[in-house]
Amino acid sequence: MAIEAATVIGSGTLIQTRSILPPSQRGTEPAGHGFRTGTQVVVANTEDFNSVDAFAASGITVGTTALEILSPGTNPLPRMREVTIQNLGTADVYIGHSADGIVLSAEGFELTAPAANTVSLVTIPLMHNVSIWAATAAGTASVRMLIF
Repeated sequence: MAIEAATVIGSGTLIQTRSILPPSQRGTEPAGHGFRTGTQVVVANTEDFNSVDAFAASGITVGTTALEILSPGTNPLPRMREVTIQNLGTADVYIGHSADGIVLSAEGFELTAPAANTVSLVTIPLMHNVSIWAATAAGTASVRMLIF
């Protein structure tokens, strides 16, 4: 069974290259932007979706007011795939998708304060356009992130 598909010539790794074909081969779309429609075989390079240019490290102090510790506007990697969050403070940190401090402490993921000679961290798989909020129930905590 054939499925109608539309593609843009180019790769997700580079800015999409348009109009690289001569006018007679540009497809049926107006202005010949390189769009090709019809019954096609589309080969996707999954590496474009999973690969990042490098990794980034970040740190912040979190208090009782919910704080957006990672957002699309502050994320340094355009194609991230996961973030590791480490609690280095003396207070438990609650992690969630919302700015609502009550939701964070009631429903947020608890990243406990580390005991002596232990590490308290969590790795979350997510993409660039996701926000992570954090807060403590009391006091402050130093939070570190490693973004891949």
